[in-house]
Amino acid sequence: MFTIRHILCGTALWAAIPAAAHPFSTKTISHRLAVTVQQDQLRVYYTVDVPTTLMGRKPDARMLKSMGEDLQNGLALQVDEVGIQFVPLESPTIIQDDDTHRFTLSLAAPVQHGEHKIRLSNGNMPDITAVHSAVVSSHGWVVVDNSLWRMHNHKWVRDDSDRWSFDPSRRTLDLQIRPPTLLERPWLPAGEVAAHEARAPSPQQVYGAAALFAGGLLLFGGLGYRAKRSASTTATRSAASTSD
Repeated sequence: MFTIRHILCGTALWAAIPAAAHPFSTKTISHRLAVTVQQDQLRVYYTVDVPTTLMGRKPDARMLKSMGEDLQNGLALQVDEVGIQFVPLESPTIIQDDDTHRFTLSLAAPVQHGEHKIRLSNGNMPDITAVHSAVVSSHGWVVVDNSLWRMHNHKWVRDDSDRWSFDPSRRTLDLQIRPPTLLERPWLPAGEVAAHEARAPSPQQVYGAAALFAGGLLLFGGLGYRAKRSASTTATRSAASTSD
């Protein structure tokens, strides 16, 4: 069985191959993860661009299919430190041109209701120079923390989503999610949104709005009660006046 290592056995020829048009270089592989936390599952769309010059010899269909399978096996998912297997939503797609071979994988894994810590690790081709990018979105979940966020003095100051990086630490994506409380639910967008838009609202937003709503109910209830009493008093006086 052919593996990624076999396909990349021609990398020693890099220096002898002229440069080709690739987003980064003819010696650099790009990995991109698009992760969506949905109601009952985690969806991952994984795209890998491999420069044609790194493919060694010209691969046939069987080799490319084997490489797509290896790429899926190289992604490791843990939910609360328990390994979870991905289920492919469709067969990997492979687009070839003179410069690159692009592999795209669509994967899913179940996520139960509750608070979770999720870790997605990319172990594919660790010895090859690579750039990494990731983006996270959410549908119906509060994103408590995200390793793409940069914090300073406990304040969110930057989001590295969709930013390319050569840093090997970007091979690991960590998420912390939980369902929204009843009071938070009205503050969350109804559809799928970027992770930073699914952050929990501040206590001032949640409880301030709740207090305002409760105060409004009390006010309108009081006004309604007074109006009812006033109408009852008027009716009683009118009846007494008629009997006289």
